[in-house]
Amino acid sequence: MPNSEDYTVGWICAIVKEYVAAQVFLDERYPSPEFVACNDSNAYALGRMGRHKVVIAVLPDGEYGISAATGVVKDMLHSFPNVRIGLMVGIGGGAPSPKHDIRLGDIVVSAPRDNSGGVFQYDFGKTIQDQQFYTTGFLNQPPTLLRCAVADIRAKFEIEGHQLEAAIEAVLENKPTLRRKYKRPNQDSDRLYQSEVVHPVADDEACITTCGDGPPTAIARPERTDEDENPTIHYGLIASANQLMKDAFVRDQLAKEKDVLCFEMEAAGLMNQFPCLVIRGICDYSDSHKNKEWQGYAAMTAAAYAKDLLCCIPPNKIEAEKKIKDILSDIGTSIKNIDLKLSRKEDLEMLKWLSPTDYDAEQNDHFGQRQENTGQWFINSSEFRNWIEISGQILFCPGIPGAGKTIMVSTVIDHLKTRFLEDESVGIGFLYFNFRRQGQNVQDLFSSLLMQLSRGRPALPVQTLYKKHQAMFTRPQIDEILETLQALISMYERVFIVVDALDEYQSSDGCLDTFLTNIFEIQYETQLNLMATSRHIAEIETRFRGGSLLEIRAVDEDVRTYLVGHMDRLPNFVRRDAELQNRIRSTIAQAVNGMFLLASLHIDTLSKEPTVGHLELALNTLPKGLDETYEHALVRIERQGGGLQQLAKAVLSWLVFARRQLSPAELQCALAIKPGSSKLDRKFIPDVEMIGSICAGLVTLDTESNVIRLVHMTTQEYFERTHDRWLPNAENDITRACVTYVLFDEFKSGPCLSDNEFMERLESNQLYRYAIDHCVCSLQDSAELQKETMMLLHSKGSLEAAIQTYIVAKYISPMYPFANHSQSFPQGVSMLHVAAYCGITKAVEILLLSGAEPSAKDDSNRTPLLYAAASGYETVVKQLLDADQTIVDLMGRGYRTPLSYAAERGHASVVRLLLDTGKAKVDLRDHTGRIPLSYAAKCGNGDIVKLLLETGNAIADWIDNKGRSPLSYAARYGYGDIVKLLLETGDVDPDSKDVNGRSPLSYAAEHGDEATTRLLLYTNTVDINSKDKDGRSPLSYAAGKGNEAAVRLLLGISSTDVNSKDNSNMTPLSHAANNNHESIVMMLSDRWNRDGRAASDWQADIFDPSMLHDHIVDILLEKGKLDIASENGRSPLFWAARAGVKTTVELLLKLGKINVNAKDIFFGRTPLLWAIEGGKEEMVKLLLDVPNIDVNLKSGQGRSPLLSAVFRENETITKLLISTGRVKVNSKDLMHGMTAFGYAAMNGNVAIMRLLLDTGMVNINARSREGHTPLYHAVMSGQEAAMMLLLDTGKADIESRHLDGVPLLPLAARKGHEGLAKFLLDRGKADVNSRGWKDKTPIILAAERGHEGVVKLLLETDGLDIDLKDSFGLTALDWAKKNKHEAVRELLQARLST
Repeated sequence: MPNSEDYTVGWICAIVKEYVAAQVFLDERYPSPEFVACNDSNAYALGRMGRHKVVIAVLPDGEYGISAATGVVKDMLHSFPNVRIGLMVGIGGGAPSPKHDIRLGDIVVSAPRDNSGGVFQYDFGKTIQDQQFYTTGFLNQPPTLLRCAVADIRAKFEIEGHQLEAAIEAVLENKPTLRRKYKRPNQDSDRLYQSEVVHPVADDEACITTCGDGPPTAIARPERTDEDENPTIHYGLIASANQLMKDAFVRDQLAKEKDVLCFEMEAAGLMNQFPCLVIRGICDYSDSHKNKEWQGYAAMTAAAYAKDLLCCIPPNKIEAEKKIKDILSDIGTSIKNIDLKLSRKEDLEMLKWLSPTDYDAEQNDHFGQRQENTGQWFINSSEFRNWIEISGQILFCPGIPGAGKTIMVSTVIDHLKTRFLEDESVGIGFLYFNFRRQGQNVQDLFSSLLMQLSRGRPALPVQTLYKKHQAMFTRPQIDEILETLQALISMYERVFIVVDALDEYQSSDGCLDTFLTNIFEIQYETQLNLMATSRHIAEIETRFRGGSLLEIRAVDEDVRTYLVGHMDRLPNFVRRDAELQNRIRSTIAQAVNGMFLLASLHIDTLSKEPTVGHLELALNTLPKGLDETYEHALVRIERQGGGLQQLAKAVLSWLVFARRQLSPAELQCALAIKPGSSKLDRKFIPDVEMIGSICAGLVTLDTESNVIRLVHMTTQEYFERTHDRWLPNAENDITRACVTYVLFDEFKSGPCLSDNEFMERLESNQLYRYAIDHCVCSLQDSAELQKETMMLLHSKGSLEAAIQTYIVAKYISPMYPFANHSQSFPQGVSMLHVAAYCGITKAVEILLLSGAEPSAKDDSNRTPLLYAAASGYETVVKQLLDADQTIVDLMGRGYRTPLSYAAERGHASVVRLLLDTGKAKVDLRDHTGRIPLSYAAKCGNGDIVKLLLETGNAIADWIDNKGRSPLSYAARYGYGDIVKLLLETGDVDPDSKDVNGRSPLSYAAEHGDEATTRLLLYTNTVDINSKDKDGRSPLSYAAGKGNEAAVRLLLGISSTDVNSKDNSNMTPLSHAANNNHESIVMMLSDRWNRDGRAASDWQADIFDPSMLHDHIVDILLEKGKLDIASENGRSPLFWAARAGVKTTVELLLKLGKINVNAKDIFFGRTPLLWAIEGGKEEMVKLLLDVPNIDVNLKSGQGRSPLLSAVFRENETITKLLISTGRVKVNSKDLMHGMTAFGYAAMNGNVAIMRLLLDTGMVNINARSREGHTPLYHAVMSGQEAAMMLLLDTGKADIESRHLDGVPLLPLAARKGHEGLAKFLLDRGKADVNSRGWKDKTPIILAAERGHEGVVKLLLETDGLDIDLKDSFGLTALDWAKKNKHEAVRELLQARLST
């Protein structure tokens, strides 16, 4: 039995039917493996297919998609390390189009198109009809060996036809039990429906019953004839995602735009980790009409094709391939130098992790409200033109409320996106502030910008951040986000950031000031272009002083254009009266006083008037300001009377006092809640259209964002001032409604017992999550709601269900749900726990008086005191401490105490209360080894650090499980005041090392905190050159982060080692240069030269000039730091040529010391070859001008520069190479033994063929390793123009034969190449009765295929024997009759009759 090292072909299946189909095509089956890798849980089928030993694996039952496929492959490569090529074989959904007649049972093979791999990855917003998809990129091409094998078998099938149907029939004959599931279904079941016909989601009826069996719902298609290959094999692009494609419109869009032929779910997980070919049998049409009847047969056709493909590949060629495991290892070694794009599902998850806020949806909503042809005055203004044309500009655009600032911002964003649509060097980010949006903290804002700019750039900067935090379920600190954002911006040539409505930034603690400080700092460092809007607020305007200013206003022309576009909102009698329309436009334009908002509200007012007279009265009394307009609108609402008035006021109450924006579905549920009810009566749910129509224009629906809201921030401000008049008691009424909802009967059963049940509860009760959140926030200190509070606390089942929903929905990310996540909430909680958690002081008082246990524990040992202390509810903490039975230091999960939580979260007043009891121990350690002082220092809570130190019991130099002291944490996070406090105690070690070998100085230098760095240096007890486990010194971190002040301080000490090298052999200068910190590069190189160091001491391989700014390259060249080749052959010139950075290449070549012929060790390519591979024509031109360049040096594949250029069909580069006069035009590659001329003929590139012929040196008949001439390659590939060019030379070997001995004439006859056949016959170089495949003569082959012209030509040739038969015993006439080629049949019969 073969061992695991003998298997060279890996075959991956997704479902059991694919697994079965793969196994039945094995020529010999081997026993299951005796041993596999320890963690390998795959199931394997082993055997021989042709001359190859194949290992077949299947995804776990019930698991589909990219991630599952990736896991199977990783385990396979551990257990079968000698696998060298991969196949992904199975079923897929077809994408038929006018260009590609794809039918069920056909085969699609992944093939590169337009310089991209054969697999195209996309992702869905949703997977149902009419939803959006998101393109994420093209994946790696299949290996060259497999692509060449595909070309070979394609030509073979073109010539001989395939026998896939016969092969499947043979298998079913041998295994009759498979016939029912795996035979070809009845052709009548192959129905392609019109794209707009959608199978009902909940309908289990067959499509023939529900959707019809023919026109007009189904598309009528002609039956395939005997002449057509059936199944047909298609070659092209396969689209892959992690969800099933079942939307015909998206299918058609991708088929049209990307020429996609097939959709599937696994390949995107493999192509970049398991170089493979994807082969798919078509089982449905990627729409809602799923057709499982065809799955078995489709799996068989794919497997049959894969077997034929393998049989075309000699075993020695596979053995010559590199092991896939080693290929991946090589990729891993050089991954930091590869320009990775965000293209995989994991990257999309990473983007969602960065920021869940979807500003794109808001952009679509706002721009959708824009009236066409408005805003041009702004776009054409000199201020905006300067801002968009000149880098580093700041444009501030203030405006009065309602002036249309947000719509103008959406116009600017659309203008930027349109203008720079094709320019990947330009990044665009934007933020829409909204006074009702939660989570507008600084981290979230910059995370959103980071997410937006990450979409089109290399993934590495973001991946580093993601990998650091995602596994630990932590979020990055603001400094990490800003650092990553700055690194990402530097990868663009230009970046535009647009921020709308700074005045609506509703956050506390000076967050707006922090946001502006950071955005201005990034703008200064990166020279990005920043635009912002705001109302006229002095504090904001002052911050933008020095930038350009352009006020946004509703100009008269735009207002009139807007009104023209909204005349259709007015009654019919207005639309029939042009004079009245003019008067309306003129009156409103004068009344709006620079506010678009007023124009919209006035139109809404006039739209409700019943007659011309009423409308004229309203027009004459239009209010002049916003408050007056709002009052008029509310009067109109009250005049509606009855249920409409009540409903409108309920809508406004919810939108004004809800604690966040509501979706239409949430608001509809809220409006249907009746006081005292036990369930939702859906008869009271109003239509969304009615909600908008009864609110006098004060409410709007954002469809893209799925939010219903007040029309403007000024509307909210008006109601906040006047709610006692218009909406009395609204806040309490809403809270009562929320309590009523939470107490509905369906929630009294308590928590859900499974994840599915929990998700179903949330999905079927749209308002449930919001209602709970509202109760938590609103019941705290309301005496008026005491009854409702106690009702909720005493309803055990409802309370536990609410706790589950609140905790799980708040703390478990929907992007990373884990098994049984719905059970991750505190259980065993008492009413007092809940009251303390929510800070409801009155409830705490009542419960304590009624005998509630103050130190009761939940299932995680948490007490009410711990909950209150962690939340900072000072009054509740005091109430609990005053209770006799309260134990102050009871530890919860992780051995955390109330003092520990309060210290971490910055609740100084609570810390003081706990310390004043005299019972709180300050040195109790938790499971991480931290004490309260550790947390206070780590979180920057200086006042709490001071309180703890003043007790005299805190251990200032406490070391936790990570080896970190409070001083280490304070230095790490840049809290200089705390560092000073701790150092002043005299009880701390300034040079302590954590488990990573990092000292406080190392962290301070990295953070760039000058004051902290200075404090630590002044202790004279720190090792300035100490290295961590990565070999990095404090100077290394400071230089890499661009912290100029810290670098200056460290360089000011003579003992600082400026050439300290880390474990990656990188010096501080390396880190500074690769991160483009120019000033630090200057400082370090000057210090280096002052120390008298030799240039040869520098390691050139640590620099990647393709990533450096030109001025950094200039400095390094001047200092002599870039003139040395690297140890792995990848010199600076290698990187720059590969990336196509012209200026850097020019600078490097000026040195005259660069070895332009150096090869890298991975691919054996020179800089010239890399430039050619990337199509960098300017780079090639520059390199060819170097006198000593070797234009014939071959890569590891034996491919010369000329071969590479011709293989990639780059005519310009081919011409450049030939013009040197030094290229060897007949040089052959190693893999196929083909010349450049052979490749040009095979590709049919006549222009390149002529270029090569013009050299006068081409061997026109040079044979490949298989013995084929260029002419034969052209014939096999069907390149007629190339054939005729070769024949016209008079030098082509027309007697050349196929490897099987088949001459040219039978091939020409089968392919229908009339010109070639005539050429051969006219010169007497062909036997008119020569035999080809299956003993078929030229006349038989032409008749079989219906090539009338070739038949006529052969009939006119002397010596033709028309009665000859092939190996099937059929003559030419028999084939013509069989395949119904009537014209050919008539020609042959006419000949026979004579």
